[in-house]
Amino acid sequence: ITIFICITKIHPGEVGVLVNCLGSSKGVEDEELTVGYHFVKPWYDIYKVPIFEQNHQWTDDEGFSFQTREGLNVRADIGITFNLKPEFIHLLFAKYRRGMEEITHLFIRNNIRDAINRAASKMTIEELYGAQKEQFFEEVQQYIKNDLSVLGFNISHLYIIGQFQVPVSVMNALNCKIEAIQRAQQRENELREAEA
Repeated sequence: ITIFICITKIHPGEVGVLVNCLGSSKGVEDEELTVGYHFVKPWYDIYKVPIFEQNHQWTDDEGFSFQTREGLNVRADIGITFNLKPEFIHLLFAKYRRGMEEITHLFIRNNIRDAINRAASKMTIEELYGAQKEQFFEEVQQYIKNDLSVLGFNISHLYIIGQFQVPVSVMNALNCKIEAIQRAQQRENELREAEA
């Protein structure tokens, strides 16, 4: 019975973190348990942490709000794909003492919010909504990679779900400006054809 109770199984895509609860060396152990069955002493607690690629999204009320260079408020639903480096698991667990769901929705979310604010504060709404949208996401992703890779996170992809949400009046003004630019280009083309 004792042997049966002390055997634990680590499934594929997981790593086991051992926490010693007895004696002078109490705390998180440096070594992780890999896939398979393990005999664990009864005074150890085991926490299973996923290392497979995970995808999380923040939409609707959980979405991100940020300001452009002009101070215009913009909302966006954002998603992220990432996984954890197995060799960093015990350090991550020792630092935060939380499950992956809490780490994702608190710690990673805060890092994404800060990165978005840093990148968006350099851009106007026209740049953000137009040609520099891709550059904006590359910059945000680079900020996040720099901040989180040292803690054991591999960031695969950061993406927007749908489109940026801006006030209706601003959207109408942007659409009118785009239409005016297109009309001007069309007239310029017509003029060149006439001259030719």
